Amino acid sequence: MTTLRLRSARLAWLWCLLYTAPVRPDLRDRRRDELLSHLWESEAAGVQGIRLLSAALRGVLADLSWSVRRGWRHAVGQPETWVAVAAMFPIAAWIGAMVSSSHGVDLVGGLGGPFFLTVSGATWARRRKG
Repeated sequence: MTTLRLRSARLAWLWCLLYTAPVRPDLRDRRRDELLSHLWESEAAGVQGIRLLSAALRGVLADLSWSVRRGWRHAVGQPETWVAVAAMFPIAAWIGAMVSSSHGVDLVGGLGGPFFLTVSGATWARRRKG
């Protein structure tokens, strides 16, 4: 596997792992391969880390839209989906704290993660019974 040197490229890769988690494996793997190739090429071309991170942040809505259109319905019953969603809340709070001094961002980050981990546990328990 390609090693990403820039911290911003690694953050973009982590985001890709999260938003592609709910999607069918064939589509997920193709999307991950595309992004990894793009990140590697960007690093090789000398693109600055802040530009990579900025592009990743601008694409968050498109990424989520892609994920929903490609199989979110299938993933709703999977506990792994809710673990990935829970992980997004602290990340979103961290990004929000960088751009805003509002304490509401911290509250959402602090409550959203535990809530969706609970949903994950309930989904796992329901799947195990059935």
